[in-house]
Amino acid sequence: MAFCSMRKIILLALTSLLALVAFLPAPSWALTLEEAILLARSNLPSYLAQASRVGSSEARYKATIGPYLPSVDVSGNTTQHNTSGPSYSSNAYGATVSLNLFDYKRGPVRDISGYDFNVEQEGLRKSLLDLQFDVKSSFYSVLASRGILKQRKLQLDNATKNYEVAEGRRKFGVAK
Repeated sequence: MAFCSMRKIILLALTSLLALVAFLPAPSWALTLEEAILLARSNLPSYLAQASRVGSSEARYKATIGPYLPSVDVSGNTTQHNTSGPSYSSNAYGATVSLNLFDYKRGPVRDISGYDFNVEQEGLRKSLLDLQFDVKSSFYSVLASRGILKQRKLQLDNATKNYEVAEGRRKFGVAK
């Protein structure tokens, strides 16, 4: 019997502690403008998608260098011969080096992929400028709203003082 009541007390204490921890305010800190921009750069899906497109077009541009370089193909082959007599194996190796001397399409393809890469880089730069503008606009709007709130609290304090003075004058018969 004592064990059950002890269990209930421990369970109640743990539940109370958990509820207390759950309802405590979480610590928060202010962000600087640079931190806000860095967070937006790392979390904004449109910016991340544009950065991915830039990486993709850069890889396509680098892949067009392939026809300019010689290619080397190496192959090997082993064959095992098992007959009723002696068994033997044969090995064959081969290497081929090839160079494409003339390809009428490779120059324009490389140029076009280079232009595409430049366009995607400009798109990323534009996306970054838009992101910075949006973050800065929001940041300064919040600062302005905070300043407006501070001024309104000051106005409220002044109006409260004026009201108290006027109420005191009326109460003591100085003003009607």
